[in-house]
Amino acid sequence: MIKTKKNYKKLFFMMLMVLMAVVILPVTASAATKKTIAVTVSNAEITDNKLSLTATGMNTITVKYNGRKITATKATYKSSKTAVATVSKKGVITAKKAGKTVITVKYKGISKKLTLTVTKPAVTVQAGSVMVASNKFTTSVGVKTQMLLILEYKNSGSKTITSKVISPTRMKWTSSNTRIATVSENGVITAKKAGKAVIKMTYGSVSKSVTVTVAKKHTHKWAAVTTKEWVVDTDGWTESVKVDWYYLCSCGINFGHDNDAWVAHWLEKAEENAQHEFNPEDNQHSYSYIDVMEAVYHEPTGHYEMVITGYKCSCGAMK
Repeated sequence: MIKTKKNYKKLFFMMLMVLMAVVILPVTASAATKKTIAVTVSNAEITDNKLSLTATGMNTITVKYNGRKITATKATYKSSKTAVATVSKKGVITAKKAGKTVITVKYKGISKKLTLTVTKPAVTVQAGSVMVASNKFTTSVGVKTQMLLILEYKNSGSKTITSKVISPTRMKWTSSNTRIATVSENGVITAKKAGKAVIKMTYGSVSKSVTVTVAKKHTHKWAAVTTKEWVVDTDGWTESVKVDWYYLCSCGINFGHDNDAWVAHWLEKAEENAQHEFNPEDNQHSYSYIDVMEAVYHEPTGHYEMVITGYKCSCGAMK
């Protein structure tokens, strides 16, 4: 009976050890082999797995596995709404239009999800060399005007606003009334006859319409369109200015402005010199008059002057 009890105790102890191994070892192994990936996006800041980009912009994803950057093509990328944004095999995000999508990055079975908000860029239109105000401008019969579309980009976490002039050949141009004004594939408007036409310009998901009023042909009287600009007359420069001085003995002692202290020092050393007889030429101690210089920066100087940015006729035509 005693032997049986001992066997039971031994068996219970063995079962307990097996149970502990089954429970504890997988947890320890799992903790030791846990892998992570980190994701960043160029020119944008990710906060709580969220970021924002501007439509028609392109940004690149960088993936790190356990702190080490991996080759972009080794990870996989997926966008939940490709109409809002797409991701290439190399991790390049192309923001297409305003909206939200979830970007999933996957590597070695580990996934990372980013909620991406795509916003509309600010749009500016330029007619010739003059910015178009209130989405309308006036020209006259026979005048050709080059149109330009300018977009402003600002991503999450970025303090920089980037302006980009879109190449006219990458855009789609239409005129609501080609009898009044036509527009070429290069964005050049040709005023045909008096009247009004709406010129629509499209770049990806971004579109802008400008109303063009064509006046009857006449002799233009061009007046300069000017703006105030700062012109530098003298560049900034640095000057070395004396701010202090001191007596310095050849033995290295600094006596500041105290000439009496220097003389007393010289006399003391002269007495110690067997050749002294108070002859300065025989004394090994001499002083230098040291100037203390300081660099002073002078700001550039200049003035404002009016600079011509284009020309405008009384009829509203611009060039």
